[in-house]
Amino acid sequence: MRIIVPHHLRLFIPAVPRSYAGNLYFLLGQGLGDSLNGFRILHEVLGLFPCAHPIVYGDPRWQELYDLLPELQGQRLRWYEVGRTPTSNGQGSVNPYDYAFDEIFAETSREPGLIALGNFNLPDRWAKKEPPIAVAARAIGLSLDQKRCRPYLPIPEACVEKAMAFLKGHGLELGQYVVMAPHTWPDKMWEPAAWERLVTLVEAINIPIVVIGLTGYPSIKGKAISEALGLSLPIVAALIARARCYVGLDSGPTHLAAVFDVPIVTLNPQGKFPPFLVEPGSPFKWTHVTPRVYGHGIISPESVFSVVKKALEGRHPTPCPACAALPYVLQAQPPARILYLCRCGLLFREGQEPMEVAPESGSAAAIEIPTELPTTTAALAGVQGILQYAEGHEGLPAGPFVLTFDHYDPVELEPGLLLRDQTGRDLWWTWDAAYQFMARHGWEVLRSLVVPRVSNDAAVCRITMEIAPAGRASGPRKLDIPVGRNIMRVKHTLYERWLAWMAFRKQEDIEGLGWLLVNQGNPSEGLEILRLAWKLHRRWKTFRRLVRASMKALQPT
Repeated sequence: MRIIVPHHLRLFIPAVPRSYAGNLYFLLGQGLGDSLNGFRILHEVLGLFPCAHPIVYGDPRWQELYDLLPELQGQRLRWYEVGRTPTSNGQGSVNPYDYAFDEIFAETSREPGLIALGNFNLPDRWAKKEPPIAVAARAIGLSLDQKRCRPYLPIPEACVEKAMAFLKGHGLELGQYVVMAPHTWPDKMWEPAAWERLVTLVEAINIPIVVIGLTGYPSIKGKAISEALGLSLPIVAALIARARCYVGLDSGPTHLAAVFDVPIVTLNPQGKFPPFLVEPGSPFKWTHVTPRVYGHGIISPESVFSVVKKALEGRHPTPCPACAALPYVLQAQPPARILYLCRCGLLFREGQEPMEVAPESGSAAAIEIPTELPTTTAALAGVQGILQYAEGHEGLPAGPFVLTFDHYDPVELEPGLLLRDQTGRDLWWTWDAAYQFMARHGWEVLRSLVVPRVSNDAAVCRITMEIAPAGRASGPRKLDIPVGRNIMRVKHTLYERWLAWMAFRKQEDIEGLGWLLVNQGNPSEGLEILRLAWKLHRRWKTFRRLVRASMKALQPT
């Protein structure tokens, strides 16, 4: 069970003077990716508090990386028990934080100390769709811009020279090879046959491949493969930094690649987690999830190759036309058609000519609020202009206005249906995308009606929203929202604060979120979310938590 850290022990940067000279504790995760993400927090925090004394807990497997951090030179580290690995047959510490926190609680009772990194989990991270580094930073009030919201690791020149020697010894040119990392935990792997097919496709465009990883895994066959197995991690980092592209899984080497300005193609073939919870912190990333998001489909090598070619050209994913965030790839078809799923929930397609001209934006003479959400990118720009103009126009009628759209569920959808669509549309809405689109433009949803679709269309339901400029609603309100094939009525505040990620919903995470809220002092809202989880999937574990949450909710505060 996750230990609840008392608030007086958690670092909150805006409230602590820069002259602070006490202990700062950093509990880095056991995984390689967790350590690299933690290095960023450590680097930034110690830069703000140069007089503080860092006390760092880490996994001894990554000691050669800790040795590269200038902030830790001359510092004594505290090592966890070695963590589990894909080849350790389940051996190794599962939760090293228990005894670490015991030590810290004892020490801070005697001398000043604050925890700057401690596997803090913010219950609203799902609704905000935040990656790991952003969560760790927000938990302690650390402000990071996009350029710094990524792993940190300085590479010494000696390691660069050894990497250059490896390249020369294998006849490889700087910046003219692809690094592939095909191995990780068994439940996050992509099939070896799929890797070998991808290798064949990359070889056909005359680009050599460097395969990195540990020794002992089955080899990936290919004519243009150079194996860099068992090398030290600093040398591997230098090889990745000078590659033309990196292709890997949800694994430590992918977070290592995120340190550098190299295009990254990440595959999530088993879909264990919502992609935003594990994505690498890089502005140069392509994240390819499975059809239906959670491993219910297969990522084809041809689809990955289409993405790799884009990355080799130096391209980024097309930003979401509704919120401008970098989206995830659901599926790609040669030569250039890609279906994206944005973290806001919008599904959109690139690779076709626009077939609709954007309408004129609103004018003072007449304001016409659209009654349908647009189905093309070109029309979306016009609707955005109308909403932004109308929201601040004093002559706007009181409303409410009615807005309708078809709702598509990415977790149930076969993406090929949208890639093959011949109607000219390139946008498909979800409830999340529509709700957040309206909020970004100064509008709020007053009521909603969800009507299931029974046709063969890919849409799950038809949704009608009553909308008005923000601030015109009075009092709390409940909204009908689609969750899979179910229609749930929830408070709008509950949705906005905790549940604005139903386009990426996962039963276990919904239940876990409710239980986390219960244990972090919010039993009433946690109980509501557990009730939702129970309605979606009735199981004994959920029932037990419901009973315990009900008892906590009845206790006086």
